[in-house]
Amino acid sequence: MCLLSYCSEDELLHQQPLAESMLIFAWVSTVAGNLSFLGSAAILIVCEQAYRAQHFGYNLSFLSHLKFGFPSTLIVTAISLMLIQG
Repeated sequence: MCLLSYCSEDELLHQQPLAESMLIFAWVSTVAGNLSFLGSAAILIVCEQAYRAQHFGYNLSFLSHLKFGFPSTLIVTAISLMLIQG
């Protein structure tokens, strides 16, 4: 492993696939929360807060989340794939 300022060109070329894999993994783990409740810890926290706030008129169900989550996941996936490919 080398620091970027001290790497030779050959060392950087060998690290590029690892860097791309890490970026794709970070992207997938981020987008997964949009599609389902179990995809992200942040979504689970929001669901718990919505459950506690039902007496204020907030109701978050799987279907209501899916109405927003599915289209937003498709849009983000399409844009992200275009950016990743080039």
